[in-house]
Amino acid sequence: MKVRSALMAAIEFYEKNDTLSSIEVYVPILMRIINKFGGKDIRDVSMLKIAAFLEKSSGSKVIYKMLAKKKKYFWEMAYFKRYVEQVTSSLPWEDNKPFNLLGEIFKSNGHVPRNVLELGSGTGRDAIFMAEKGSNVTAVDISSIAIKIAKESAKKADVKCKFLNRDIFKMNLKSENFDFIFDRGCFHHVPFILHNEYAQLISKLLSPDGSFYLICHCQQKLPKESFYHFLGKLAWLLNCLEVHQSEILFTPNDIKLIFSDKFKIQKITKHHDETGNNLCCFMRKQI
Repeated sequence: MKVRSALMAAIEFYEKNDTLSSIEVYVPILMRIINKFGGKDIRDVSMLKIAAFLEKSSGSKVIYKMLAKKKKYFWEMAYFKRYVEQVTSSLPWEDNKPFNLLGEIFKSNGHVPRNVLELGSGTGRDAIFMAEKGSNVTAVDISSIAIKIAKESAKKADVKCKFLNRDIFKMNLKSENFDFIFDRGCFHHVPFILHNEYAQLISKLLSPDGSFYLICHCQQKLPKESFYHFLGKLAWLLNCLEVHQSEILFTPNDIKLIFSDKFKIQKITKHHDETGNNLCCFMRKQI
């Protein structure tokens, strides 16, 4: 299927189902992509090329601004409903136990990383675990409610963690300062137009001999109504524009394409837990 046909079908779907916010803003952006790549088969379209095209397009600033507002609102509401209103009984990524594979890494490495950064730390479960092991932990989350709970939990556990309530792209942290960077569930919420910036950010903050451990959602067999079946990776684009926060699903090859320029990918395994099917990706910085 050609890009033009796929995106026009997607636009029609969204308009009929009223699931696309500010359609008057997004359709012109999609039309620019159609005009640029419309004649290409969707299997031949590189998301990196589309991202580069959007960065040069005047529409990219609109996308960045609207995504930032949506992202902050979505996560604040998720934690508000769970911990303030207590409407939501649980959040699948939040429990009282640290991520089991993280524990295995700390044990198998034989040493404790001195300086650790966690991206998307939530209520601080994994950050506190790493601090208890002896690491100096800086943990970042966009939700002020999650950070407040994390600080309270760290105090109860009698450990010191530096919790920051910020967007990961606005942390202003010292370059090459971290021996270990951990991301469980943040990256698959990063819009594809920021994937290259994300990889650059990790590379900038990681020490020359540092390691990066990424857990992100894995693309498995999807229901027939899924956009992935006729949009391919163009579904990543639609994920950027949906009203509700959407998660990008990755294959091991996607991870290699995004990170291999800056990292040596040592291991990618599949793991299933309460959040679904995930890829566990262990990388080291390219020197």
